[in-house]
Amino acid sequence: PWHLTIERLGADGPPPPLTPEDFGRRLRNAISFINPGCDLWDSLARAYRAQPTNEVIMIEKGRSVTDPLQDYGFGWFRIEPDEALLVEFTPPPCHYWSFQLYNWWGESFDYTYRQSSLNGHQASIDSDGVFRGVISMADPGVANWIDTAGHTEGMLTPRFLLADSVPE
Repeated sequence: PWHLTIERLGADGPPPPLTPEDFGRRLRNAISFINPGCDLWDSLARAYRAQPTNEVIMIEKGRSVTDPLQDYGFGWFRIEPDEALLVEFTPPPCHYWSFQLYNWWGESFDYTYRQSSLNGHQASIDSDGVFRGVISMADPGVANWIDTAGHTEGMLTPRFLLADSVPE
C-alpha cells in the first residue's frame, strides 16, 4: 500500500476569469491536437479495414508507434449478430499479453460493464496451451468471451510485451 498527496504550490487563490482571448487561444490549441489525432485514427481504421476481414496481421517488434519492446497485431473484425469469431493462439513467454476490441477511432469498447478485452491474467488457457477466445455480441456461455458491445465491426489488437516470439 502507498499514500499519494497532491499539494498545489505557488497559488494564493483562484485564477482570474477566463478572457475571450485566452479561451480562443486554448480552443485553437485543442483543435491543433484533435485534428491530427482524428486524421491518424481515421487513416489507421481505413488501413485495418482494407486488410482481409477477421484476420490479424502481426507487425515487427520495434515498428510500433508506442513501445518498441511490444509486438502488436492488427486486424478488422466483421460479424453478424448471430455469428461468432474464434481467436486462437499459443501465448509466448512474455511479461504481458492482451487481446482487445476497438471502434473506428481506436476507442476501447465499454470495459466497465462488458468484457471487451482479455489479458494473460484474466484468460483461461486450454490444457494444450492455446488461448481460445470467442468474439460475439451474445454470451456463448464459454470461457474467454469478448463482447462486441453491439458492434458488428471494429479493430482487433493483440499485444505481447517482451515476448520471446510472436504467435500465429
